[in-house]
Parts: sequence; C-alpha cells; structure tokens
Amino acid sequence: MFSQPLWLGKDGMGHLFLFKALDNALLYYLAYPHTELFVTYGNNVLASSIGDIGKDRVSHGYSGSLVSKGIRYEQRVVPWDRRAEETDEETPLLILQHRIIPPFSVWESVLFGAAGLSFMLILIWITLGSWITDTVKRIMHLDSSADQFAREHAFSPATRQMLASVGEGHEDELADLSHSMKEMMETVLLREEEHRLDGELLKRFNSLLKAQQETSIDGILVIDEKRKVLNYNSRFAEMWGIPEELIQTFDDRKLLDYILPFLKYAEEFISKVEYLYENPYETSKDEILLNDGRIFDRFTGPVLLPEGIPYARIWYFRDVTESHRLKQELRDLSLNDELTGLYNRRGFLTFAQQQIKIADRTKKEMMFFFVDMDDLKLINDNLGHHTGDMAIKETAQVLRETFRDSDVIARFGGDEFAVLVSDASVDSENILKERLSKNIESHNEQANRSYKLSISVGTAVYDPAQPYSLDDLIGKADAFMYEQKMGKKRV
Repeated sequence: MFSQPLWLGKDGMGHLFLFKALDNALLYYLAYPHTELFVTYGNNVLASSIGDIGKDRVSHGYSGSLVSKGIRYEQRVVPWDRRAEETDEETPLLILQHRIIPPFSVWESVLFGAAGLSFMLILIWITLGSWITDTVKRIMHLDSSADQFAREHAFSPATRQMLASVGEGHEDELADLSHSMKEMMETVLLREEEHRLDGELLKRFNSLLKAQQETSIDGILVIDEKRKVLNYNSRFAEMWGIPEELIQTFDDRKLLDYILPFLKYAEEFISKVEYLYENPYETSKDEILLNDGRIFDRFTGPVLLPEGIPYARIWYFRDVTESHRLKQELRDLSLNDELTGLYNRRGFLTFAQQQIKIADRTKKEMMFFFVDMDDLKLINDNLGHHTGDMAIKETAQVLRETFRDSDVIARFGGDEFAVLVSDASVDSENILKERLSKNIESHNEQANRSYKLSISVGTAVYDPAQPYSLDDLIGKADAFMYEQKMGKKRV
C-alpha cells in the first residue's frame, strides 16, 4: 500500500491509498541490487523477487549468515505481524537476503586494508619523517572512523570529523578513500532506513487487512488451491462455533467434517463445495439452512493473481436469520399486497424502518426508488380494469426482475411502488435505472400486447452519516418522480 496526501477542500487534508498485489513482480521491483526478497508461509515460499530460482536457499525463520553454492548471504526475517510473536501464531514472513561481495564484510575490508596500509607506512616512516607521521595519523583516523561506525552503527559527528580531517588540505588516495567511506556509510544508513520504512508499510498493510476482516459482519474464510486455510476472521469461527485449535490445523477438510452435522442438507452442501473447488473460476451465492433454525447467506468467488490465475477461494457467510424472521412476521401480519404479492404500504414502512436501523449500525448507504405507472387511467378507461390489474402485476414483476430478493419492494397503492435497496450508494443509481429500463423494454417487446408499460422514477439516497426520517426519504424521491412525470407531459 502507498499513501499520497490529498487535498479535500474545506475538510482538510486526507490521503489517497493505492494498493498493489504482493507477488513476484512487486518483490522484483522492490529488491535492491544484490538483494532478494521472499514472502513465506510455514515452509512454503509464496512469492519471490527471483521467481522459483533460489527458493532452495531460503532458511525459514532464520536470521544470520548462510552460504549457498559458494556464495555468502546475510539473511533477515521480518514477521508479517509482530503480535504473532506473542501468541506463537503462524504468520507470513518477509525474508531479505543480501549477497556479500567480496567474501569479507565492508567493515572487515576497511579494517584489513587500513591495518595493512598502516604496517607498510610504519616501515617507510623511518626515512620519510613528518610526512609519514601525518599520513599515519590520517590512516588511524580512517581506521577509527570505520571502527566507530561499525560499533555505533550511526554516522556520528565524531566520525564525520575524523573523515573530514583525512581529506582536509589533501588531494591524494587517502582523501579519495575518506570521501568513498563517507558515501558508503551514508548509503548503508539510507538503505537501512528504507528497509525499516518497508517493514513499517508491511505492518500497516497487515493491520489494515486485519481491521477490515474483523469489523465485517460476514464470516470470512480463504482456502488455497491445496485446501489449506490461508486466512479467516473471528466472525467466521463465531458463526460456526469452531474451536480455535481446530482452525489452527489450517485443514479445510477437517473444518468441513466439523460443520456438516449442523447442516440441514449436508450432502447438497458438500456436493456444491466440491464442485466449486473443481471449477476455480466459478462464483456462487445461495442460502444454507442449519438444524438449529438459523439461515446463512453464502457467497464465494476466486482469488486471482494479476495474471488472472486463481490461487485461492474466498467464502463469505452472513447470518440472515433475523431478516428471514422479519419477512415471515410481515407475511403473518398480512402486510402483503393481495394483487401483486409485494409488500403493501404498511409492510414497506415496517420493514424499511428495520433496514434503516441496520444501515445506521453498519454505516452503509441505501438507495430509495419511488415508481409511478404512467397512463394507468387510460388503460382502465379504454381496456377495462382487468387489463389495468394485469399492467399493475406486470410492473410488479419488472421490479422483482430488476432488484434483489433482499431489497424491500412494495406497492404503495394504486399505481405507486416503492423499493429500498440496501448497501447501495448514489453510484448504483444509473446502473439500477438502466437495468429497470431494459426490463421494461423487454416486456413491451412481447407479442400480442394491448398496452405499453411506462413508469416515472424518483430516487433518494439514505446516508447514515446524515440520517433523516423515512417520510423525508419518501418525500424527496416523490418530488423527483413528479418532476420526471411533468417533463414527460411537456414533451
């Protein structure tokens, strides 16, 4: 994830967050020269900056030096989530390997070179006098600065002063060496700071994903192509009552064996699961009935690599028992319209209030549609009320085809209809209007029709951040609908 400050007008500054898939291509882009990056889980290498080459030299969970094929590497392991160290929870790891060239470290090379040069200059000092003394002093400053940098791992003012004294007033090899050492130390510190920031980004990215999962009202489960659990949230374990020690086996088949006794139609459930695993590109949405009377909505789809290749399957489970119970209560209270089978005005108001409470709790917007049939009076006057009733029922069918079963669809009375679409923002308005228009056209294209369906539509968005009453929501949409109907008459 990358962050960029973003001006939001009078609301102040915000940030634009960009996300990029953590795969071989990204690790290759992030790797420095002579440095390889690996992401591992357990003993598996999930992604690498060098592809499959070199995976065999990864030493899982080990930080230190290692040698592979005669080449020395320095390896560091960065946990994906620091909290996993406290709970011994297995978590993805970021492994960094830096190739050491030459076989000696930078500090050893500097020290050996300085020591050898010091020894040679001491032999010459007998004949060269004060020049040798000054040169030896400069060499000692080089040696001391390298030693101090290695001990403190910081470019302190004292180290800077010693390096400056070596080059001050001189234009020789020692001056060049002091300049090179200064650049090398600055580069080392810069690279380490960049690595520290990369680690901080990984921690933030992981924290964001965890927060998104744990605040979801859905139970979430991710299974890889080997039928191993890649990820899950606490809501999933809570919904199914799965013990923590069972989930920690990361075995999908053991989880299935555990939940099957709770299902009303276990054979149908397992058959559907196996079919979806055999067809990794398939998506599916259905309802699951449990023996204790609960009802879960189940949605699943593939998790794709940037190349479009599926490597896992994600499952979402939502407890809709309460929603079904409320719908049943509405039926029991005769809150349905007799002609169309939709909710009547009372049923709509009752269930819409429940949906508003849910929207206020989940902070998700809703879209309200107010629909009025055009020219119903002409159909009744010219073709009879029986045909008018047919037109009303056909309009109700169009609304059923356009909106979801979970949306609240009602006949308000006469030629007026209302639809409350949950979890939908203003961005969904044009899509739903276009779908509604296409369904109207499809019905009108049917043969042997004695009338033509036409509707006027007004919409309004319910925003939990700025809530208002259901009456205000209806009034706002009604005003827009009336404006559209008057526009048709003027045309």
